[in-house]
Amino acid sequence: MAGSLSIVVTLLAFVSITDSTTTTSSTTSTSDWLSPGCKAEAPQLSGQALNRGETVTFKRSFLQERTHSITLSHQYSPQVPSPLLIHMHGWGGDYNECGPRCTIEAPNHGFTTVTMSGFGSGPSGGSWNGAGSTASPGAKGPTCDKSAQNYCSDYESCHCPDDDNCWWTTCLDSVAQVIHILDEIEFSLCIDKARIWISGCSNGGIFLYELAKDTRIAHRLAGIIPIVGLPHNGFNKAPLNTMHFLGIWGTKDTTVPPIDNDGGDSDISAEKNGWYYTTADAVLRLWRRTCSAKLDIPSKEELSSGKMTCSKYCSDTSSGQVMGCFFEAGHYCSKSYIWDQIFSFIQVRAKPGVSGSLPSTVKKHEIKSTLSSGVEAKAPNNLPLIIAGAVMGTVLVAIFALVAVKRKWITIERRIVAFQVLEENDEEGIPMQNIQDGESSDDEMQ
Repeated sequence: MAGSLSIVVTLLAFVSITDSTTTTSSTTSTSDWLSPGCKAEAPQLSGQALNRGETVTFKRSFLQERTHSITLSHQYSPQVPSPLLIHMHGWGGDYNECGPRCTIEAPNHGFTTVTMSGFGSGPSGGSWNGAGSTASPGAKGPTCDKSAQNYCSDYESCHCPDDDNCWWTTCLDSVAQVIHILDEIEFSLCIDKARIWISGCSNGGIFLYELAKDTRIAHRLAGIIPIVGLPHNGFNKAPLNTMHFLGIWGTKDTTVPPIDNDGGDSDISAEKNGWYYTTADAVLRLWRRTCSAKLDIPSKEELSSGKMTCSKYCSDTSSGQVMGCFFEAGHYCSKSYIWDQIFSFIQVRAKPGVSGSLPSTVKKHEIKSTLSSGVEAKAPNNLPLIIAGAVMGTVLVAIFALVAVKRKWITIERRIVAFQVLEENDEEGIPMQNIQDGESSDDEMQ
């Protein structure tokens, strides 16, 4: 009996520890994953209802009035935070440039997408300010040759230098514009803040390097995806914090050449009209140092898929993965094999150091509780309790069975003794008294 009670006490202690562990783990904070819009009952943007898979345009007048578009993921639900993809068009373009890659394919892959229109001069001619587009001369001198066309005067926002002809985009704060839209999207919709990606084509891709090093937004990004975009010569800067990087370039691109072609500095490429860029190799060399600071030689994996050849650096996703891909063509952004590579990269990654998104089983009331208290919305793990309860129940049944058997055996022993006594009494003439089923003396119980 003492041994059986010891087992019961041990099981009760195990259940208590398990329950304590479950409670503790449920308070681990992952509130960074949840955007404020997860409190909303139905998806909308400034009062305009949004439906899954439907593209809606909206105008915003931050610094300049510009039109943007948003398409909800086909899997969007207010109960489950959605990954977000924001796309930046090329020079002179607008929100329409990405087309079905952003409005159909990305939502089909589970992403809510926003396509933006950059600042320009007048209602058209959108552009993005960053990575040397309005900061020449840089650390390595002017970002273009003196023969290059001067576009600076096209932008009223610029105070053009007299001795430099290399400014060619808006001079307004494009980073602030992106932050303004991102804040609104996070406030209005249920967004997985561990999976915010930004892609960009050409000038839009060049601008992404600016986002990666800006203290106002870099920490909010899972990664950037520049397509045929490279920083100007002298503006190749490391990201402010660890993030994923997927760069895609055309080996025959003469607009933003990714390969050294001037016969001089191997880190410089020259555009056909006299603009200077950083080579893709120099960009990858810098970025891969950030994802493997403890390694002298980062791990490298060569991949080939159809028309794309890629090199992947840093196998540890918690440190941020860096991948550079090349295709045998020119200055293109919408090829299907480009976007196939993009989707395969961003679907399986979240912010470095984050194991993944919230599970799809998270309940609406749990999300609200998390947003108000700042603790993790996580259903307790009751499996250990169930197992412990089953084991304890089985042991208790066995104990009671043993007790019953022992009591029965004692009764049988008594009856044997009684018959013996009866026989002796019969022999000695002493009557049998007080021997009944279930009764015993203190000595018999010891």
